[in-house]
Amino acid sequence: MAVLAAVGLLLAGWVAYVFSTPAEDVNAKVWLLTDDVQSVDAKRWRGVATEAGMDGCLSFLEGRPQARVWFHIGTLADEDFDAYVDTLGTRMARMQADRSQLVMEGTQLDVLNWFNKQHIYTVYTMDAACPSSLTQTQIDSVVVRMSRVAESGCARAICIPACWYGIMRGLYRESGVEYVVRRPDTSLFWLRMSPRGQRMLRDSRVRIIAVRP
Repeated sequence: MAVLAAVGLLLAGWVAYVFSTPAEDVNAKVWLLTDDVQSVDAKRWRGVATEAGMDGCLSFLEGRPQARVWFHIGTLADEDFDAYVDTLGTRMARMQADRSQLVMEGTQLDVLNWFNKQHIYTVYTMDAACPSSLTQTQIDSVVVRMSRVAESGCARAICIPACWYGIMRGLYRESGVEYVVRRPDTSLFWLRMSPRGQRMLRDSRVRIIAVRP
């Protein structure tokens, strides 16, 4: 009985710890990862992370001044950039959306830097396998490559796989770069229940965590 009581106290303590993070803070940081933007409950989810096209992304913002959308802008050739920017501006104006509602992710530092100067939150895509499948030399190479991104100032954040969080969480602090994380392997419930999820929720450098429904 004493063992059961001790387990009960531990569980109660963990549940209290899990839900000690204010709901408002969780809602602001945890976004929904989906391509079906039209079906998102905007009252429950303040932000979405999506691979939907520009129209699909921006439609989530229409009439929702508190909503946010995070999308990948793809690779833009020089001749495509002006057209992309003009189209984005026109459609945002039509939907009465503000640039502060956008999070734009990509791999072209010059493109990200342009959006950064327009006061749009920019994210660099970190493309790397999990550290468990890499050699130490390969891990070190990724760390050096991301240090160049952080020091460039072209992106406000780096999008890291969750498996890299333990390595990355303490790096590049002097640069001021933040992190965003896609978690297609988990839901909000399990994010809150896992120790790593709790660390991410409480980490001020983790700006956004995108989870599945």
